[in-house]
Amino acid sequence: MKDLTPDTNIFKKLIGKFVTSKIASTFGKVLPFSWFIRTVTYYVAKKQIGKAPPKPQFLTSSISLQDALNQIVKDVVDILGYTSAMVSTYESGDVSLVRAFYVNPEIASIDQVLQWEEAVLKFTPEPVSLMNPTSIRVYIHQQKYSNNLGVRAAISQQPEKSHTLFDIFTPIAPEASREVMKGIQLALGIQEVIAIPFFLEVTENNYIEREYVGNLFAAKNDFITEKDEEVLSTFAQYLASFILSERRRSQAEIVQNLILEIQKGLTNENEVLTCIVKGVVSELGYIGAMVATYEEDDQSLPAKALYVDPAFATLDRIHTWERQLSDYSSKSVSITDPNIAKVYLNQEKYRQNLSVEAAVEQQPVVSDELFDLFTPIVPETAKEAVRGIQQALGIQKVIAIPFYLETGSDGGDAKQYVGNLFAITQSYKISNWEKKILSTFGQQAAAGLRNVRLYQRIQELYKETEELYNKAEDRRKAAEIFGKMAFTASASVHALNNYMSVIKGTLQILKSVQNESLIGPALKTVDNMVSLIENFHEPGKLPQDTNIDVNSCIQRAAERTLGINIPWIKLKLTSKLIVKTIPEMLTEAFKVLIENANEAMSSEYCPEERRLLEIESKLVSDMVEITVEDHGMGIRAENLGKIFEMRFTTKKRHLGFGLFWTKDYIEGLGGTIKVESVRGKGTKFTIHLPVATD
Repeated sequence: MKDLTPDTNIFKKLIGKFVTSKIASTFGKVLPFSWFIRTVTYYVAKKQIGKAPPKPQFLTSSISLQDALNQIVKDVVDILGYTSAMVSTYESGDVSLVRAFYVNPEIASIDQVLQWEEAVLKFTPEPVSLMNPTSIRVYIHQQKYSNNLGVRAAISQQPEKSHTLFDIFTPIAPEASREVMKGIQLALGIQEVIAIPFFLEVTENNYIEREYVGNLFAAKNDFITEKDEEVLSTFAQYLASFILSERRRSQAEIVQNLILEIQKGLTNENEVLTCIVKGVVSELGYIGAMVATYEEDDQSLPAKALYVDPAFATLDRIHTWERQLSDYSSKSVSITDPNIAKVYLNQEKYRQNLSVEAAVEQQPVVSDELFDLFTPIVPETAKEAVRGIQQALGIQKVIAIPFYLETGSDGGDAKQYVGNLFAITQSYKISNWEKKILSTFGQQAAAGLRNVRLYQRIQELYKETEELYNKAEDRRKAAEIFGKMAFTASASVHALNNYMSVIKGTLQILKSVQNESLIGPALKTVDNMVSLIENFHEPGKLPQDTNIDVNSCIQRAAERTLGINIPWIKLKLTSKLIVKTIPEMLTEAFKVLIENANEAMSSEYCPEERRLLEIESKLVSDMVEITVEDHGMGIRAENLGKIFEMRFTTKKRHLGFGLFWTKDYIEGLGGTIKVESVRGKGTKFTIHLPVATD
C-alpha cells in the first residue's frame, strides 16, 4: 500500500470516476464493491488526515446565534474530547437545518472536510454542504427521513446512538454514498455517533409544553456511555435556552419593525392589513396569511387582506383555483374578494367556519383542514378539491387568531372584538409560543385599524370644526377651545397609541424571557402611558391655565423633538419670562416650530456644516418675544402667505394642521406670530406673548 499512496490524485480520480458511475449505484451494496469503495476512501482520507496545521476552523452559517453555536460545538470537541460536533435547529415547516459544525483540527481541516463533501456530492443531484444550511434540510415528519438519526431523536424525545456516521446524513447523502461515508468514518476513527434532542419547557395556563428546539450531534472514537449522554444533555439544554432566547429577541425586533411599518400606513386600512399578512409570511415563515375584520353593522367577517409566499402560489394561481372551485357552486367562489369571502357570526350555517369558531371561543383555533377556513363559502362538494390544493402546498395546519382592542378603564379587562388573523403552515404542530407571536401580530392589526379610523375621524372633525370656526362670532375663544381639543385628540392620542403598540410588542417577550435590556424601556413606556392616560381621565374637563416659565416650555419642546445636548442648537434665553397658559400646549406650539425647522435642515437640503437652529427669548416692553430661526431651505415666496392655513402642507403624510393650530393658539393668548423666510437661507418665526399680570 505504501507504493500506492504518494500520488493521492490518482485515488481521487479513481474515486471520482467510479462513484459517479452507474455501476457504483447499482452494485454499491454488493460486498466486494462496497469493500473496495470503503477501502479506497479510507486510505485517501487517512493519507490527508493530520496534514493541515492544527488551528481551529469553523463551518457555520448562522448569524444571530453564531458565537453561541460555534462555542458549543468547539467545547464538545476540545473539552469533552469528541472527534467532531454539529448543531441543527428546528425551523418553521418542521425542518431541521445544520447551523454549526466543528471537527478536531488535529484530525482534519476544513479543506479536507470539503474534499469529502465533494466525494459524497458525486452521488447527489442537488448541492449539499455543511457551509450552506439550506442545502441540508431534514424534514422531521416525512417518511423518507424516518431513519435519520436526528429525526429519530426528535420523535423519541431522547438521545439516539448509532455506529454508522451515515445515519446522521441519510437521506440527504444517498444510499449509493454509504460506503464512501464508511471510509471517512474509518479514517477518522469514529466508533459511535449520538444525536441529543434539546427541548424547553414552556408554561402556558398552568400547562407545561415541551418545545423541541433542535439537536446536538457528537462523534467519538470510543463508545458513548450514559455519563457521556448526561454531559452532552447539559450542553444541549444550555444551547436550547440560548437559541430560544435569541429567537424570541429576534421576534421582538420583528414586532418593533412591524409597528414602524404600520405607522407608515396610518391613513390607509388596506396598507396596515397588508403589512400584517406580509409580515407573518416573510418574517415568521408561514406559507400564507389572511386578515378578516369584524363589521358590527351586520356582524360579518369579510376577508380584507391575503398574502401567500410567491414560492408556493402566485395571485394568478389563486384566481385559477377560485375559478375551479366555482364549478362546484351556483355562486362565484373567491377568497380575495371581501364581498364574497365573508362569513356571519349570527347565522347558524357559518358556525363550523374556523373564523367564526375563533370569534365565539375568543381564543386561537387550529385545524388540519384548509377547507374549514372557507366553509360554507366553498361548498361541501368541493372539499376534496380543497384537499388537493392543500396537499399541493404541503399545508399541515391552519390557525385562526382573534384579536381585540382593550377598552377597559381603571385596570378593567374589557375588550372589543376587531377581527381574526389566519396563518397556514407546513408544520405539524403550532406551539404556544407561535400562538403568542401571532396574537401579537393580531393586536398590531387591531392597533393599526384603530389608528386609521382615528385618523379618519380626526379628518372629519377638522372639516366640522373648520365650518364651525368660520361661523364663530368669537374667533379668539373658538381658537382657544379648538387648540385644546386638537392637542388632546391629536398629540396625546397619537403618542398614547405609539406607547401602547410598543408595550404590547415588548411585554409579549417579557412574559417568557427575563431580559433586563427590554425591561427598562418597557417600564419607562408604562410610566409615559400612565401620565398620558391621566390627561384623559376626565375628557370633558379642559385643563386650567397657570403661570408658567416660557423657557421651560422651549427646553422641553427641544428635548422631546431632537433630544438633549445637540451641538447645532443654540439657546439664548432670558430668565423669568412668565405667561399664563397650559404648559403642555405652549410646549406643543414650540415643538411644531422646532420640528419644521429640523425638517428644513435635513441632509437633503442643508449640509452638516451649515446646520444651525437658534432660539432666543427676551422681554420687549410688556411682551415676551421668542424667535425660532433655522438656516435651512427656506419657504417659497408663493407659499409664504399660505403656511398658516388649515390643511396646507408641502410634506407627504402631513395633515397641514400644526402651523394653523399654532397661530390660532398664540392669537388666542392675545399674542402674535410672524414669519420671515429667504429661499435657500432659512426661516425665522417671531412670537409675542403677553406677560402674565398676576
